Amino acid sequence: MPRRVFGLVMSAVQSEVFNRVIAARLDRIGTVLPGDLATLHRNGATFVVDDPAQEQARADAEQARAEAAAERQRQQEAQVAARAAAQAGQQQQAAA
Repeated sequence: MPRRVFGLVMSAVQSEVFNRVIAARLDRIGTVLPGDLATLHRNGATFVVDDPAQEQARADAEQARAEAAAERQRQQEAQVAARAAAQAGQQQQAAA
């Protein structure tokens, strides 16, 4: 697969993963989930949510805001991209 085409395929895969993550998350907007990134308003500190109940209380009190599933989305994109790259490499080897 030519490098340019591979780059386009990777971009398309990343877009599809992003769209699926957002679609799955729409019904839970405003809900803090484990693995979400959250930011404290008082100092701008950003952290990964470990205790959703505690961070939901902060979000409801407007002391913090969830940055949605940003970290999970990046991880999923990386996993999908790695799988796509591996499959493309296997296809190239098979064609050679």
